[in-house]
Amino acid sequence: MIYFLVAISLVLLSIRYDICEKTKGRNECYLVVLIVIILIAGLRWRVGGDTTRYLGAFYNNTPLLWDLSPEDLPLGGKPLWKLLMSFIYTIGGKFFWIQIIESAFFNILLLMYIKKHCQFIFTCVFFYFISQYLLMNTEVMKAAFSIVICLYANDFFLEKKWIKAYALVAIAALFHPQAILFALTPLFLFLKINRTSLLILFCSFFVGYAIQISIGDYLDMLEYIGDDAVGDKLTSYSNSDYVESRSLKWQLLNTYPLILYSIVGVYFFKKRPIDQLLKLQPFFIMGLVYQIMSLQVYIIYRVADAYKIYVLMFIANMVVSTTKDCLHVQKQVSLFRSFVLFLPLIISLLFNTMIRNRVKYFPYTSVFNREIIAKRELHVHSEPMASYSVANKSQY
Repeated sequence: MIYFLVAISLVLLSIRYDICEKTKGRNECYLVVLIVIILIAGLRWRVGGDTTRYLGAFYNNTPLLWDLSPEDLPLGGKPLWKLLMSFIYTIGGKFFWIQIIESAFFNILLLMYIKKHCQFIFTCVFFYFISQYLLMNTEVMKAAFSIVICLYANDFFLEKKWIKAYALVAIAALFHPQAILFALTPLFLFLKINRTSLLILFCSFFVGYAIQISIGDYLDMLEYIGDDAVGDKLTSYSNSDYVESRSLKWQLLNTYPLILYSIVGVYFFKKRPIDQLLKLQPFFIMGLVYQIMSLQVYIIYRVADAYKIYVLMFIANMVVSTTKDCLHVQKQVSLFRSFVLFLPLIISLLFNTMIRNRVKYFPYTSVFNREIIAKRELHVHSEPMASYSVANKSQY
C-alpha cells in the first residue's frame, strides 16, 4: 500500500537524519518526500470523501469566467476557491488539475514551514502524514489553502508586522472564512509553557462545556453554512459525525492520546528546549486549548486542525529527544523502547483517517487506472448529508 511505503520511508529517514543526525543527502531526501506526497494527493482518483463533492461541483456547477457575477463571489463564500475552479474549468482543465494545484500549494508551503521551525523535520512530516495529510489534501481542500497561509501570518504576528499578517489573514479568508479567527492571534501571544498555561489548559475543558450547554448546537450548525443542500444536512444532523464525536470511545481513540502526549511533551521541552520552537509556544498552547475545547464543542475541531502542526512539532521534539536520551543503550533497544512508548499515540493519529475512514482512502487509485471501488462508492453515496458525484471515468 502506497501510504504504508511512504510512512515506513519517513520512519527510516527520521532515524537516519533526526535521531542519528546524519547530514549527507538530507535536503535531497526532503525534496523527494515533498514531490511524492504532492503526486499521491494530486493524482488520486476518487480517493477521499469530499473530493467527489468538489468534483461534482466542478463539472456541474462551475460557471465560465465570463459568466461569473458578483453574486457568485460573495466575501464569505470562498471567492478565491470559486475563481480557481472557474479558471481551470474555463481553460478546459480536468478536476485533477485542481487537486495538483492544491496539493502542491499546501504541501510546499507546509514542508517549508516545518523546515523553518522544526529541527526534526522527517519526524514531524511523519506525524503530519499519518494524521493530517489525507484530511488536508482530500477532505478540506478549501480550508487547507486558508490554513497554510495563516501559518505564515502567525510568523508576521510574532514579528509584530501587523500589516503583512492581516493581509495574509484577509487573503486566507477569501479561501475559507474560518481564517478570520486568526485575526485574534495577537491576543494570545503572551502564552508560554508555564504554570499559567497549564491552568488555562485545565480551564479550557470547562469553558468548552459552558459554551456547549449554552450555544454549542448553534455553533455546530455553522459547519453547514455556505454549503449546498443545507436542509438535507440539517435533517440528518443527528446521524452525522457530530454525534459520534461526543462518544467516549471516539474521544479515547482520537483525541485524548494526542492531548496527553502533548502535555507530557511539555516536560521534555522544558528539559531540553529547542531555540526553533521557543517562539512557537503560544501556538502550541493554543492548539492544545482548541483540542481540549473541541471535546465539548465539535466545530472547534476546524480551528484545532489549523493549529495541529504546532502540536506535532512539539510531539516530534519529544519523540526524538526520548530516543536520543536512551542511545547510551544499544541502538536497536532504544528504538524499540521508543516504538512501544509512542505506539498508542501513532494508533490514535491513524484512527480518524486511515483506520476509521479507511474505506474512503483504501485501496488507493489514481488518474492512471481510474479504478471504481464498489465498496467506496456504496459508502459515499449512502451518506444522506452528501451530494457526491457518481463515478464517471470520462470526467478525469
